Amino acid sequence: DDITAAIARALAPRSAAPAPAAASGGSAGTSDLEAYDLYMNGEVELRRRAIPLAIDLFERAIARDGQFARAYAGLSQSLALSPYFTTNAQDAVFGRATAAAKTALARDSTIAEAWFSLGLVHMHAWQWEEARRYFDRALAADSTDVQTHFQAGRFHLYAGDREAALAEWARAKKLDPFSALAASWTAYVWSATGRTAEAVPEMDRAVQYDSTAPVILQNAI
Repeated sequence: DDITAAIARALAPRSAAPAPAAASGGSAGTSDLEAYDLYMNGEVELRRRAIPLAIDLFERAIARDGQFARAYAGLSQSLALSPYFTTNAQDAVFGRATAAAKTALARDSTIAEAWFSLGLVHMHAWQWEEARRYFDRALAADSTDVQTHFQAGRFHLYAGDREAALAEWARAKKLDPFSALAASWTAYVWSATGRTAEAVPEMDRAVQYDSTAPVILQNAI
């Protein structure tokens, strides 16, 4: 129907630049400017869901600076999402994504992206309790991270708790009122549950926030 088609059109990641990692070193950052530039480009491609390119950029950043925790976190998330966007099988990337996330956390345990990446790989393996634990750790690490709330919402939706999913996306929208991802997935759930009057304006907002979306639902992940 028209709402479903609109959802499919609107479900694309925003391409705004991510928050930068410290370029002056430290546990999460790097003092290598080339590694920093590779990392930042990797984050942009990750947001665009150009997953193979993101993986390559993060791996090149790590090759420049093996202590760059956020590059490992970005690599972990990219690998965790890669089965949706590449021919990689979930089983094939589970170990690599887990290892990258744990390496990031060994260098800086406060990186929410690494924690929710662990949540993603366990969610994809249907290991619900392990996934829940890692999403909880991600939210505890940084309750202001929009992507953490968005991915935690996906976990709740797939685990069968729509209200918890909507609550996480509401938090994401409060943190980023222009989040097309949170708006479009909210509209998707409302549409699927017959709340059309609420879904239509929410989808209109999502389209306004990002009108360049891919045409398939999985590209919103």
